[in-house]
Parts: sequence; structure tokens; C-alpha cells
Amino acid sequence: MKNRLATLAVGLCLVPACGDNVLALDAGHVDAAAAADAGLADGDASTFGAHAFWFAFHACNLKTTDCGDPQNHRVYLSTTNDFASFTLLPNWGMKGSVPDVVRRGNTVYVYVPGQVIRLRAGATTPDVAANVNVIDLSGGYVDPSLYVDGNGRLVMFFLKGGGPGSGNPAGCPQGQSSCTKQFQSATEVDGSDGTEFVLDTGDRINLTVSPGGPAGTFLTASDPDIFYDGKQYVIYTSHGQSLAVWTAAGLRDTYAQVKPTPTGYLTESGGIGAGYFDTKTSKYWTFVHVKEGGAPVIKRAIHDSLSATLAASVMSTILTGASSGLGADFGVESPSIAENK
Repeated sequence: MKNRLATLAVGLCLVPACGDNVLALDAGHVDAAAAADAGLADGDASTFGAHAFWFAFHACNLKTTDCGDPQNHRVYLSTTNDFASFTLLPNWGMKGSVPDVVRRGNTVYVYVPGQVIRLRAGATTPDVAANVNVIDLSGGYVDPSLYVDGNGRLVMFFLKGGGPGSGNPAGCPQGQSSCTKQFQSATEVDGSDGTEFVLDTGDRINLTVSPGGPAGTFLTASDPDIFYDGKQYVIYTSHGQSLAVWTAAGLRDTYAQVKPTPTGYLTESGGIGAGYFDTKTSKYWTFVHVKEGGAPVIKRAIHDSLSATLAASVMSTILTGASSGLGADFGVESPSIAENK
């Protein structure tokens, strides 16, 4: 619930090729002033406080760092009530890219390819990052997105990788003009606390990409994001600067594209999306990141349906490097949202 193609393709890191240090505690990358004011909202120590949402993203200093290399990205976790202001948690700022955040009970989980870091209620620092394994999965995976099923188990959705040396997982191996992209899921092994999963049967989404192909074809595909809208399960997939939307009645079913054309996009005004359905207003919230003034920013659209195309004009900027507290030289990317309940 995450830039990997040139400017949008830098976060693809194939598991297990990412290694054991995708997330490493580095509190020095949190702005000192922001960290001094940050913290969990007021509340009982056994809870996470009264804020409404968790919001994760990765960031990079555009002036001092090669932000095209995902190894230079840092993952941040924040809280918000209204998406007009965000509070960065202290002792955060981990090396990593394309995060996904989910809360289950008194634990918040932040995933990147191959690893998870967990924050316990009442704790002032997160746990040390732990490796994540998908049993019986060949070729690795990228772009994890998590959902808690009806039995309280974490289910991880992801893009299946082609294995080390196969190139950008969003595209095709070198020399191939087209290939199939498989979006799959895996279910948590009981007692593993989000570190071990068993591959579910079948593909959730199966589509053909044709890098360099003609208009009307998927050039790339990546970054699934899973959520529920009260009637059906919804997955966003990212295609460069665009999002496609897919739905299914069951969490582990095969998903169908809402606009059943090869590029029937929900929007062409941003990529690496995250979705949320607000039950109070019965509206969808769609988050993307896009370059604005040379720096990546995170935007949100509030809309009534999944079938109408979202124009750039309905996307409002909610987070920048400056407004995050990191500084104006930072770009912010790969939004992920989770309710604080």
C-alpha cells in the first residue's frame, strides 16, 4: 500500500539480490528539528495514539545524492490526520526504497523488497529489520504490498521477478520485444510475525508488456497496491507515469482490469500509486508521485469511481521535501497509507 523506470524506475530491487542491508537504522537522516518535534500522538502506551493514518514514503537529497540509485533512498514513516500536515517519527530514516505500510494489532509493519521493519506500540524505536522469505517462489519478487485477511494473516502482493541478471523486473529481459508480467500473492506463515510467507496458487494479474511497443500496449508494469472498497478488492498497477486499476470479488482471485483495454488507465498523471477507500464519504483516495519543478512530490486525488479518468488538475500536492521536514532539496516518492486501527 510503492521511481523505477529512468526517473520512475529507480526503486526496483530484486529479492534476494537486494542483500541483507536494505533497511539499516540511520537516524541521522531525519531532520533534527523535525525529529525533536516528532513522536506518536498522545494516547495510552498500549496503543499508537489518536492519529488517523500512517504514511510511509522514501526520499532522497537531490542536491547531494545520486537519487537514480535506489540504494541511496531512505524510508520514512509519518503520521497524519488530514494530509495537510505530517509528523515524521523519530529514530526513523532507514536505507531502503518503495515502502509499504500496514498495521495489525499493536504492530506496524513497513516492508521493502526482501525485508520488514516493525514498530511496536509504545516503543520509541523500531525493531531491527528482518529478512522476508516467500516459500517456493522462484526468481524473487519486487514491490510488496500488504493486506490483512479475514483470519488476521498478512497477505503480500508483489510483482514476480525474473531472477538475478534478468534486467528491470518492470520490463523484459534484454533482447525480448514482449514478455508476461505476473503479479502474485503469498500468505503469512502462522507465528512468523510477517517474515515468512507461502505462495498462493495462481496469478492475481497476468499481463503482457512490450517495451518500446506501439501506443495501446503496456510498455512496463510494476508496483501493485492492494486495498478494499467495501464491495471488492482493488489493485493498482503502475506503468511509468500511469496507473491501471484491477478488481476481484475475492482477495486471492484473478483480478480483471476495470477499463478492459491494454492501457485503460485510471490516470496518466503519476505513477507508483497507493489507494484507499474512505467509508465516511464513499470516495476513493488515489496517491501518486510525480516530478514537479524538477523534484518528485506526492499528490492525491479524491474521486467517486474507478472508471472515470483522473486528470492532472484533480491531483493536489500533499507532500514535498520541504513540507515533510526533510528539506527543500529532498524529493519524496512511493506513497503508502494505512489506517491507524
